[in-house]
Amino acid sequence: MESENIRLESSSLPRLKTLVLLDLPKLRSIWVNDSLKQSIKISMCHRLKRLPFNIVNATKLRFIVGQQTWWEELEWEDDAVNQRLRPAFHPQLAHGFPFYV
Repeated sequence: MESENIRLESSSLPRLKTLVLLDLPKLRSIWVNDSLKQSIKISMCHRLKRLPFNIVNATKLRFIVGQQTWWEELEWEDDAVNQRLRPAFHPQLAHGFPFYV
């Protein structure tokens, strides 16, 4: 089966506050622009090894929710981004996402 890339124009979701990615076992990469303002929730996306944030756009993200093992296995191009996003990370609860995010 060939992979299928779906692209949206950067202006398609200008008020996007939360991005939720659930049970996407083949997902390997994502791209976000400055429209993502608050949070990203990722679960069961085990092939996603990098997040598309840099030191500038990482400052806008308030919450990242995901599985602890996934977070620990992420690869970082810049350790400063890792350090900036670490306080925003909240482990996913066993029964689902935390209610406050």
